[in-house]
Amino acid sequence: MKIVVILIGVIPRSQRCRVKSVIKIGEGTFSEVFACRQENVAIKLFPIEGSKNAMEVISDVIASREVTRLTRGTLDKTENFAQLKRVSLLHGKLPAYLIKAWEHFRRLKGSENDHPSKHQNSTGPLEFQMPSCPVARLSIFTQTALALAVAERRLRFEHRDLHWGNLLIDYVNKPLFLDLSKDQELFSGDGDPQFEIYRRMRQEVG
Repeated sequence: MKIVVILIGVIPRSQRCRVKSVIKIGEGTFSEVFACRQENVAIKLFPIEGSKNAMEVISDVIASREVTRLTRGTLDKTENFAQLKRVSLLHGKLPAYLIKAWEHFRRLKGSENDHPSKHQNSTGPLEFQMPSCPVARLSIFTQTALALAVAERRLRFEHRDLHWGNLLIDYVNKPLFLDLSKDQELFSGDGDPQFEIYRRMRQEVG
């Protein structure tokens, strides 16, 4: 199995001790997100040739690159999107320390994703760390709204999956389209209100 690794920050080979501080902080339908406790580093893993094909991953990479560029310029800029540092294509098994971090996350918070063994051929999500301070909550809302406004103005951006576990957007100069209506598993899940929202969304948009 080939895996695309999106690095927001880099873990140098010369400091192997850092692998002991890697933890899993979240997951998406097609990805896993890890972080390093000692520094502001996130690692996003996309297994490809499985749930997601190479072209879909490339679209995500292009979108991440474009929102990274929103930090540049004198007008209409924002630093509230994660900054893309490096993208790598790897082939082979996941290292044991990442699998250990994945299993620890599942014990604490559960997981909707398959165990990494099936693919062997910033802080955490807001939903897990909602601050109690009302000023901090207002700050999060304001920064998110302003970041989206900048992206909308410069990239004709529209977010289609904005919830408290997913505040990032993937977009480029032209629309990227993935026909989610063809993914029947997305609409057949149960045990979480979000699955019902997907079904209602499909009814509304036809």
